[in-house]
Amino acid sequence: MYKTNAILIIIVIFMGCTTNRQMQVPNTLRDTGRPTLHAVQNQRLNDLMLRMNALVFEQIQTEIEISRDRRRKALRIAEAANKLQQSVDLILAAQPALNLAQHDSVIFLALANKLKEQALQLENLARNHQIESLPETMTQITNTCNACHSLFRKL
Repeated sequence: MYKTNAILIIIVIFMGCTTNRQMQVPNTLRDTGRPTLHAVQNQRLNDLMLRMNALVFEQIQTEIEISRDRRRKALRIAEAANKLQQSVDLILAAQPALNLAQHDSVIFLALANKLKEQALQLENLARNHQIESLPETMTQITNTCNACHSLFRKL
């Protein structure tokens, strides 16, 4: 009886070990015992696998990569918005040389200051990664530029 129980325990332990061992084996190709056919096509198969891996996995960005790209692009937008503010400062400095009438000068200064405020807003949004708000602010900037150009730019 003790021998039977001992044999059963050994069999159960052995079965448990083999099951665990099978589960730990990595998912790889099985050896079929016919290596010559595989060896003939080895380089071609390697090339095909590399191309498939590139097509399937390298095109898919991870969330971390996407987030990193967004931060980089947001920083570039912020830098461009800062340069736009500097350009507005140059426009404001050049305004007296335009010899505008008093009424036109007031409108020109208002539009230039509005553009500078919008550029600052765009910079702040980009630096704070509020990406979803950028298109609306860009539309506002474009509208301000177009309004000024339609009033003061000679074609």
